[in-house]
Amino acid sequence: MSGGPVMRTLGVASSGVGNFKPGETADVFPPVAMLTMLRVSEIREKQRREGNFDCFGKAYAGCCDQPLCSYYAECVEISKSMPEFEG
Repeated sequence: MSGGPVMRTLGVASSGVGNFKPGETADVFPPVAMLTMLRVSEIREKQRREGNFDCFGKAYAGCCDQPLCSYYAECVEISKSMPEFEG
């Protein structure tokens, strides 16, 4: 696997994201998908801390009813390109 120990370290999740389970490593994910999963996890955690729904990346079929959200455009794009994050 490319990415070496740093990528494997980054690949350990503290909470599940889509099909990415806690403790699973990046060995099974390409680097771009891994960085996207980290971004999704980071934003969902921020949403929870702010008292909002942790819905980033969960726009079913790219549809979201929160167009004023700061993350709207990025969220819809991720939801369309990587639907496994909808869960």
